[in-house]
Amino acid sequence: MIRSTMLLRAGIAGLCVLAFAPGSRADAPAAFGIGATRANPAATTSPASLAALPATAEQLTFTGESGSRQFAVTVLADETAQPAKLVLALESAVSVMPETSLLRVFVNDQPAGETHLGTGETDLLSLDLAPGLLVPGLNQIRIVLDQHHRVDCSIAGTYELWTAIDPEKSGLSFPNGPSKVATLDDLPALSRLFGGGVTTIRGTLPKGTTAKDTERMLGLVQSVVLKGGFPSPKLSVDGPATGVALDIALGSPAASGGSTGNTSLPFVAFEPSSPAGPARLVVTGATGAELDRNLADFAMQARQTAMTGSEAGQRASRQARGIDLTSGSSATLGDLGMESRPFAGRFFRDSVAFRLPSDFYPADYADASLSLNAGYAAGLSSGAQLIVRANGLVVATIPLSSSKRGLIENQRLRLPLGTLRPGTNVLSFEANLPNASDAACDPAEQASPATRFLLSDTSVLTLPDLARVGHVPDLSTTISGGGKGRDHDLTVYLPKLDPARLATAGTFIAKLAASADTYFRPDVVTTMPFDETRHLIGFGSYSELPPELLSAVRLAVPGQNLGDAEAPSLLVGQAKAAGIVAPWQTVFGAKEEDAAGLEPAAGAAPEAAGGFAAALPTAGALMEGVGDLGSRLTDGLLALTGFGGEASKDLTSTRLFQPGKDTRLVIAQGAAPIAKSGAWTVVAAADAATLDAGVDLLTRSDRWAAIGGAVSTLEGSDAALRSIAAGEERLYETQPFSLFNTRLVVAGWFSRHFESYAVALLVACLFLGVSTFLLLRNIGEGRR
Repeated sequence: MIRSTMLLRAGIAGLCVLAFAPGSRADAPAAFGIGATRANPAATTSPASLAALPATAEQLTFTGESGSRQFAVTVLADETAQPAKLVLALESAVSVMPETSLLRVFVNDQPAGETHLGTGETDLLSLDLAPGLLVPGLNQIRIVLDQHHRVDCSIAGTYELWTAIDPEKSGLSFPNGPSKVATLDDLPALSRLFGGGVTTIRGTLPKGTTAKDTERMLGLVQSVVLKGGFPSPKLSVDGPATGVALDIALGSPAASGGSTGNTSLPFVAFEPSSPAGPARLVVTGATGAELDRNLADFAMQARQTAMTGSEAGQRASRQARGIDLTSGSSATLGDLGMESRPFAGRFFRDSVAFRLPSDFYPADYADASLSLNAGYAAGLSSGAQLIVRANGLVVATIPLSSSKRGLIENQRLRLPLGTLRPGTNVLSFEANLPNASDAACDPAEQASPATRFLLSDTSVLTLPDLARVGHVPDLSTTISGGGKGRDHDLTVYLPKLDPARLATAGTFIAKLAASADTYFRPDVVTTMPFDETRHLIGFGSYSELPPELLSAVRLAVPGQNLGDAEAPSLLVGQAKAAGIVAPWQTVFGAKEEDAAGLEPAAGAAPEAAGGFAAALPTAGALMEGVGDLGSRLTDGLLALTGFGGEASKDLTSTRLFQPGKDTRLVIAQGAAPIAKSGAWTVVAAADAATLDAGVDLLTRSDRWAAIGGAVSTLEGSDAALRSIAAGEERLYETQPFSLFNTRLVVAGWFSRHFESYAVALLVACLFLGVSTFLLLRNIGEGRR
């Protein structure tokens, strides 16, 4: 720690000296002279001759004054022996100042080249890669960008800055074009075929498709996604060949076209692409039972696929998904993907992601900690501050205004566990860094901007012991898969067995498998199942879904007469008051007045404390008693103290969610009617076309990791993701019983249900008072 402190001090001092040194950065020679050239956009390399970056247009757009992104790109063995180039098609806002705006590229942690931004036209940057820099398997490509405004030195001006890389015209270029994917082991390279970051897989089903056929197709597409490591898969069923990376099919050995036996699995045939069509993968079986066994074997083999490639490439792949952390673990910001870089702008933004177990119970029973190392320049204005957020919720604010430069060394910041969630979590940093010179905005000073801030990647995130218990409803638990490497039975409800609905369901479930690294054994049904003990996910329009399924997830059909529907902000406000916050609401700009209407649901509410009682027998009697007593006495007690009313009643009432006019997609979840550990989930929209478009958008964007709460929706023209937390929950056991974990879960449950805690505390006080009175009275009588 002493060494890291000394390095931080030396780094800040050196950065400040360099920042105030005379001379313009625009006059300095390029830091890396590695064959960076600019090409005429008209002579752009055709997209078909490029191995595309596995990134969407959204992920390749940099906004603000600083940005850094990294990607893991698959390179085939024969390509590493060829001269290679990295081609980037760049376009920047006209407000970007070329003299001080720079884009740098690293490949496998080695500098590959740089270029100035803001020339006012589309540029094609071509970087010659050194021989031996690329290796077979995963390779890291990291893009680092700094850009400044030409004339506006305010923080508001930073929002006008952007640079976009065209995914259709960017990628790795080889003299003979990308090599053909010839074997099953080369499957990950299919993600490079088309720009945009989406890997389209086309399935073919026989005429007279049955539910069993669709189950096998849903299972096969998951296996292919896990085998290929495709981050953004899309299933097309009986669609056109345009944009398709792989065809998949099932059938008898004759269906393989005589190619059976050309892979390590005798029942899997793989045919490379040809002018007639894309690559093709077929799983065969002489009988239905044999086909099912072969599909299971292929799924097992796919889950055991190990990453290969450079150390940097494998690290980039892990960090893209989120580093796994658990009880008592710690990681530096560098381990999570951040890199220390001096910042000379006015509004700093950066973030890291990590993953927590799917049965993590988020509540305010303990705090994680961030040991922060950072430095800031002298002379920052009074409004200068660093804001730290966990999943969009502010957890710390540090003032940075001082007449002298300062160091923040190992300052411990508290991160309440209630701000975290199962699955992916995002820790973000924002620093407002204005100073007095911004008002003048002197061009000479802007030509050589001074370093204002440095966030060190030696800062350490440390987790305490985590409460581990399953809980529903919670969509973040669902998309995190319920545990890495575990299989799950999943009932899939489809109103009809048509290609469009199967494609929508397949895209969603394939993304679920990719993000959770988990295989889900599908059981397709077209009517409500008699077996209500399994997880279920249903797809359809509002009018197609059965009423009992909508009721289970508390989803109201739009247009239904619900009487005087209350303002949707009421439920959001109640959840926050109860300590159950929708973490991503702030990140994606949720507005309480824009949420959908709510109305009491008919029927009894699903079991809340009871599931917990059955799962944790030691604490069961206490929780069951407190839960029942709380529901009976809370309203009366609050009324007596003057805090009662309709709002307090709604804390324990069952509510229906009604989509609004601007709702494009709804994902709603409720506890399964019978299975204590089961959840029923609905993915719905106004019609089939809107449903398909919503799922397509959700699965290819960063919005996927933000799904959470009991309801998540895509709203408006910008498809903002908004979540509403559950007002009540069911808990179930996922870990071997221990008193220590039970204590954490009980503490967490009380922190999320403050009204029950208040009742329990009041009952305990009354019991103590009565027992003390009786004891003292008996003592007094004995003395007489």
